[in-house]
Amino acid sequence: MRCQHTFQTLPGTVRGELMFHVVYGRQQGKVWIDDLSIRELPQPEQVPIQGRVFSNRDGEEIRAEWNGIQLDATIRGLSDRIAIEGVLRDTTGRDRCVQLTWRLPLSAKGWRWYTGLDSFQVIEAGRTYANGAVGVPWFVHLLDGISREGWSPEMKGYQRIRMLMYQKTCGDWGGIRWRLSDAEIERRLNTCLTYAWWPGIDGAPQETFDRKRPIFKRYIPLLRNLAQAGWEPVTHAVAKPERAVIERFGGEGGRRLFFTVRNPEQGPQDISVTVDARALGLPADRLRVFDALAGEEIGPVIRDVAGALSFSLKVPAQTTAVLRIE
Repeated sequence: MRCQHTFQTLPGTVRGELMFHVVYGRQQGKVWIDDLSIRELPQPEQVPIQGRVFSNRDGEEIRAEWNGIQLDATIRGLSDRIAIEGVLRDTTGRDRCVQLTWRLPLSAKGWRWYTGLDSFQVIEAGRTYANGAVGVPWFVHLLDGISREGWSPEMKGYQRIRMLMYQKTCGDWGGIRWRLSDAEIERRLNTCLTYAWWPGIDGAPQETFDRKRPIFKRYIPLLRNLAQAGWEPVTHAVAKPERAVIERFGGEGGRRLFFTVRNPEQGPQDISVTVDARALGLPADRLRVFDALAGEEIGPVIRDVAGALSFSLKVPAQTTAVLRIE
């Protein structure tokens, strides 16, 4: 089945088509496509750093500085590789997330691109070569999204993937098996909240989809809110005890502010959270904290003169809480 819809952003501007392909296999039934929305993703700022290049007997030395970022590096051509070594400093003392990309023009036609220990392709002009494993992520900036087959409910490795993908879409193939109990499906959907990880589901009889759909309708709107706010690498928040996981979504540039707080332990925990509202440019004296899943306000909230607010919440074993601050 194919669903197709034509849209136009503004009169006289961009036109496009939105298309869904639904494959049923050997089954038949209904498909829900709910709450559809289209938005333009913000493009990350890409700034060529201008600097000076010095040649010495060891290779090329690069010194550059831009907007408080200082780079000192050397490039050496070796017999089997190009070695780039250096230091990237932030001279302002701020916490910033920076991706440094090297683009070196090479005449690589005829070289071997190894896809395994004993397999390779001969490089041809006009093609892009990249190894597609999640564990080999140097091409990740070329991707619009990533999906991983298999399920690791306790998030092993998921933080690293989210860090590499930043605010792009991350998901799973078939992590929600329809044969699982409702409680286990909800547990896995709850785990997805930690890093805004979109769940996949395998094939199921129509009546099973009908029965389990309310579980998804509880979590998908929250996942959408987190994804739209956008994951940020600098949390400006601390959760204790130390093994508790805290991640920030949004909060800058007018975006809604969310935190996900996960208890990875086998038993329930009282987790204390401190948020540096001043670092986020928010007025600590007027902020309120809500449990986005339960729809309840969290309190008491302690505010100090330094612009921080602190509060505690009880989180069940191996569960993620979503906090909305406004």
